[in-house]
Amino acid sequence: MYTIVETTTLSVAQKIALLDIWNSEYPAGVALAGMEAFEQYLAGLSGHRHLLITDETGQVHGWLFLFEREQEQWFAVILSRTLQGQGWGRRLMQRAQQMAPVLHGWVIDQHTELKNDGSVYPSPLPFYEQLGFVVNNSRRLEIPIMSAVHIYWPRAAAIEKATPADYEALTAVWEASVRATHHFLAPGDIDYFKPLVQNEFLGAMKHLVFTRNEAGRIAGFAGVLDGKLEMLFIHPDQRGKGVGKELLRHAINKLGVTSVDVNEQNDQAVGFYLHNGFTVSSRSETDGMGKPYPLLHMVLSGEVSGQS
Repeated sequence: MYTIVETTTLSVAQKIALLDIWNSEYPAGVALAGMEAFEQYLAGLSGHRHLLITDETGQVHGWLFLFEREQEQWFAVILSRTLQGQGWGRRLMQRAQQMAPVLHGWVIDQHTELKNDGSVYPSPLPFYEQLGFVVNNSRRLEIPIMSAVHIYWPRAAAIEKATPADYEALTAVWEASVRATHHFLAPGDIDYFKPLVQNEFLGAMKHLVFTRNEAGRIAGFAGVLDGKLEMLFIHPDQRGKGVGKELLRHAINKLGVTSVDVNEQNDQAVGFYLHNGFTVSSRSETDGMGKPYPLLHMVLSGEVSGQS
């Protein structure tokens, strides 16, 4: 009789069991030398959530590990040989899909890796594709111990078209986002721009779309004009949940976005666009209003990360 247990910490006995499963079922190239190496792996990651498959004695036979990396929700999963092929991997992943709006993982996509016992490690890629994961071939992990492709699972979020009735709420999201990220702005700049955003900028967009959080409040929005992403703002409470990436993917795939201007001093935004397929084409010393905030003009150079 097996059950799934959720926890944020692991006992010593659980770690010992997981290390044994890791070194038995993962490819030999990623085997861990001992408990110290396993502890170092865990310590290097944050936001730990564990789903453990245990028997009636408490012995661990399977593990799904949720963790945060670069403001993204990632996972790792492994089962003991006794559970493989019995649907427990699917149960773990479906449980994880209920816990996070977006999941990211690295998956070995060749059938050439061997386990420590010499048997072939079969690529689990078809398994993830059956669960609705998207294979992102433009993003790979190539290191001496493994070669893997990036996969991600997006919980479908409804993208809604904004109307003038939404402008006040969108402006509130804009303000919260700017106050959390645009620390380089001079005092009074936000108050200067706020009425312009609500009364002019939003209405000037050819496409203005948004998505809501689980409580029904606006989580983030995007504005597009002539193929350029003029606005992409996410409420601070929704950062790290894939909202920005979902809106960006929609803007590229559905609204024809190929370029964006980004404040050079907004390091997080610059990194976000670079990570998602944009490159810097030119630079301006001032922003579009003539204020002394340099802009990086970026263009889409290839397939956006996570593009379907």
